Amino acid sequence: MTTHANTLPEHQFVDNIHVFPIEPVNTDVQEAKFIENNRYLKNEHQFNYFNIPGANFPGPSEVDRMRLTFESGLEDEINYYLNYLIGLSLSNPKLLSMKGEYGFLLDHLAELLGCFIINPNYTNKDINKSLDSSLILRNLVQDIENSQVVSMNSMIKESLLDILGNHIVLGDEISNEHYDASKELLRYSMDIVESISSYLAPAPADDPLFKALIKLLKIVNDRSSVITILRSLSRLIERQ
Repeated sequence: MTTHANTLPEHQFVDNIHVFPIEPVNTDVQEAKFIENNRYLKNEHQFNYFNIPGANFPGPSEVDRMRLTFESGLEDEINYYLNYLIGLSLSNPKLLSMKGEYGFLLDHLAELLGCFIINPNYTNKDINKSLDSSLILRNLVQDIENSQVVSMNSMIKESLLDILGNHIVLGDEISNEHYDASKELLRYSMDIVESISSYLAPAPADDPLFKALIKLLKIVNDRSSVITILRSLSRLIERQ
């Protein structure tokens, strides 16, 4: 017994399929329609909330949040604000006035500038935090008033001396896993020294910073670093 299969041409099935173009609705339009169709959200501005935690209170300011973050010691929060400060200090260093409400940052940045890798006496063991701190300070000292304040911070000056005399860079320990980060940290630190050196003058011949720069001058090869060091030295010996 034979059966007769449906022998419609193959193209007939293809012609019967209609494909419609997909035009996604913008998320703003979706949200507007959702609010429009939701009576509660539509009239929410008419409601007043009382005795609800967090309601009708603006909360702490950005400066207070920043202060509490550094005091808390929470790693993720500190990393967030370090990245935030890098961008802000680069775009507008005057806004982060060390003579104003942001003055509290200086001690925290000074504490992070030094690193256990360079000197075991430092509590900070993350060289990336040292890099972030040095970059923020480098940006801040581009402002004259900030530069004056930074030059008076003894903790920062001690950390800068340790970085300038870092054995990883001076000994050219290329195999050291922190070699590249140490070179970058040195570069930022030299820029900081150049900016604050005018406020440390006149420096005596036995000044630790002066001697550290002389020692570094004998080792560095790149033209940019040599120029930075010579500028710092000339400012240190200049009489006001």
